[in-house]
This record gives sequence, structure tokens and C-alpha cells, in this order.
Amino acid sequence: MSAELATTEALRQSEERLEQLVKERTQELEAAKLIAEAANRTKSEFLANMNHELRTPLTAIIGFSSVLLEKLFGPLNDKQEQYVKGIHKCGYQQLNLINDLLDLAKIEAGREELDIVTLSVEPICQDCLAVIREQAIIRGLELLLEIAPDVTICNADERRLRQILLNLLSNAVKFTEYGFVKLKVEKKSGFINFAVIDTGIGIAPEDQPKLFHTFQQVGSDRDRQRQGTGLGLALSRNLARLHGGDITLQSELGKGSNFTLVIPSSVCDSLQILVDE
Repeated sequence: MSAELATTEALRQSEERLEQLVKERTQELEAAKLIAEAANRTKSEFLANMNHELRTPLTAIIGFSSVLLEKLFGPLNDKQEQYVKGIHKCGYQQLNLINDLLDLAKIEAGREELDIVTLSVEPICQDCLAVIREQAIIRGLELLLEIAPDVTICNADERRLRQILLNLLSNAVKFTEYGFVKLKVEKKSGFINFAVIDTGIGIAPEDQPKLFHTFQQVGSDRDRQRQGTGLGLALSRNLARLHGGDITLQSELGKGSNFTLVIPSSVCDSLQILVDE
């Protein structure tokens, strides 16, 4: 009987030790989670507050290089003009990178607010296509626009909608060697779909989940040379979700891609989705 009691007591003590270890480990994980969340908030708030400090010097670099290129203070020799053009181009590239980083930080910090208004669909689509038309002509691509007759207006933040569409269209042109890039707009199940369809290189199935992660680049080394920072699609999807929508992808390697921005067709639908989330 004493042996049984001893065994029972040993089991009880073992269970107590195990429970204590689990409790301590749980507390450690909770503490680590709080530290990580605090660090992430600090990072996001820091970047969101760096708007002026980061943008102002680059704006000055771009402005001064523009003045030099306009030759207001005298001519430049060929080598000087080449270098100033390089400075000007790099300035814009860095400014775009900083803008994307700050936009992502504002979203993560919960500081991005949309100005949802009723917009005419066709003018916005035409404007976005006009921006990339020269780039498409250089690459020998056909630009197409197809808008369903029942789609005349949408409800969105105009600046952000243009930003998303331009990002998707620019990517399509960048990765399409021949054929066309089409912007197709239609209404489906209470949503408006802005589909950017191309005849480009396509994306392998294993690479597709990576595309919407920050700083992710997929494809061959040649493909990566044409890519940017890997922020555009991540930012675009976050902005789409702020609208109560999303960006979907259908693609087949070597046969092109279809990136579709999906947003609610009415303000009420958009607000309800945001509340549900």
C-alpha cells in the first residue's frame, strides 16, 4: 500500500511540475508576443512619422537635377548631362520606394484613412492607360480597354484607386514581351472587378503566393532585373482590402497573367465588409 501511495505521490508531483513548466512557457510566449507587437508598432509609427524627414531631401535632389537638365544656368556637356539624368532617375526611384514604405507603415499603424467618393470609371481607366501608353508603345504592346455597359461609377478613394491600377498596369507592361495588356472592368456579385490581363511571361504556381509579400521577387534572374522593390503588389493588396476588397491572381507560366482588383460596388457594401472584418 505504501508503494502505491509513493507512486501516486510521484505522479502528482510530476504533473504539478509539468503544469508549472507549461505555465512558465506560456508566460514566456506571451511576453515575447507583447515585445514583438510593441517593436512592430514602434517600427510602423517611426516610419509613418518620417514622412517629412525622408521626402524633403529627395524632393530637393529631384528639383535641383530638373533645373540642371532644363539648362537654365547654362549648357551641360554630354557627360554632365548623362550624370544629372542618372541622379534625377535615381532620385525618383528612391522617392517611390520611400512613398511605398511610408504607405505600408501607415496602413500597419492603422493611420491610413480612405476618402471614399463616387467616381466615373471610364475617365480613371483612360487616365491610367495614358500614363503607361508610351512605355507600352516602346515595347510594341497593344493597350486595350473593355468596360461593361452596366459599369459607369464606382465608390473608392480616387488617389488610391489610381495607384493600384497604375501598379498593376505597369507590372503587366514590364513583364510582357509581345501581345497586349488589357484593362477589363465588369460587375460581378455586388463587386466591381478591374482585371489587368496580359500575354506576358506568367508566374509559376509555386511563386504566386510570394508575390503579395513585401520585398519578394520571383522568377529567373532576367525577370528580377526588371522588377522593383517587391513593395507594389503588397501595398496594392493592402489598399484594396482597406476598400473592403482584394486583389486576386490567375496566371500560367508562359501564358500571361490576370491580376484583378475587386472592390464593393456600393459604399454600403464596402462599409459592411470593413465592419465584419
